[in-house]
Amino acid sequence: MTIPAFHRLGVLLAATALLATACNNRPPDSPEAYAARVATARAAKDADFQQSNDPIPADKKAQFLPLAYYPVDPGYNVVAALTPATERVVVKMPTSSGQLRDMLRIGTLTFTLKGQPMSLVAFTESDLD
Repeated sequence: MTIPAFHRLGVLLAATALLATACNNRPPDSPEAYAARVATARAAKDADFQQSNDPIPADKKAQFLPLAYYPVDPGYNVVAALTPATERVVVKMPTSSGQLRDMLRIGTLTFTLKGQPMSLVAFTESDLD
């Protein structure tokens, strides 16, 4: 697996976290609870990667695991609003393995991150709708 694949995985995970946050109305966790939740998720991901040969082959586990992470920054724990898509758009999205996956655009997430207004397009597996 190459570094760009990990970058894509990180972006996908961040978008998923934002989508999960946007789908409820609760305020963000306290900084301590957020850091603990992220640490728990990271440990679970490393354990899953250690037990499976996907996406990290057995002969590469010592090289890549545990994954290198940036320090947890509670400033990235934001609430986002989801504006649903008005039309059905399926996009062929490349995965870390090089395969294309059909992804359904479900809307746009809007939020403020460190004082800057931002937005992300939200997708889900197209066969889940």
